[in-house]
Amino acid sequence: FSGMEIAFVSKNRLKLEIDRKQSGLLDFVAKVFERHPGQYITSILVGNNIVNIAIASVGTILFVRRFGEDLGSSLSTAVVTVVVLFFGEVTPKSLAKESPEKMAMWSAPLLRVLLVILTPVNRIFSGWKALLSRIFQVGEDRKLTQEELLLLVDEVERDGGIDSQERELVRNAIEFNDLTAEDILT
Repeated sequence: FSGMEIAFVSKNRLKLEIDRKQSGLLDFVAKVFERHPGQYITSILVGNNIVNIAIASVGTILFVRRFGEDLGSSLSTAVVTVVVLFFGEVTPKSLAKESPEKMAMWSAPLLRVLLVILTPVNRIFSGWKALLSRIFQVGEDRKLTQEELLLLVDEVERDGGIDSQERELVRNAIEFNDLTAEDILT
């Protein structure tokens, strides 16, 4: 679940569009991610918590049975913490960050099932979010600013998507309205 979260957040949007055309499942998940990010995040968080709590519960039972209540609960806490951090958080997030496209493709079927199963939970959390937004009068401005767009162009060049000449051309087009007619005249 941790890897899924990072995969879709880190995934290059252009590569996602190309991959979506090749995979119906990925297309479904990508549409949910774009149109209903709250459902996606809620499903991931619920799934992650279910797994982590189940591992902690099973670990405690096994260690207490084997080593007794005091030692078993202490050992369980230590071992489960290391296992969850290593195998449930750090490793999947690192792999997903390194190769978000592969992780997204691999996790799309599981995420689709999860989204369907957790539909009632997602509706409850959506209602809760709407209530909190009204109470705290949260308004989100999701427009991309010119500065953010220019940073995005720089990032695409750093990632090798465009060369420096193409970067300059795009930057000049974005900044064009900042020029006066006198600046443009040769």
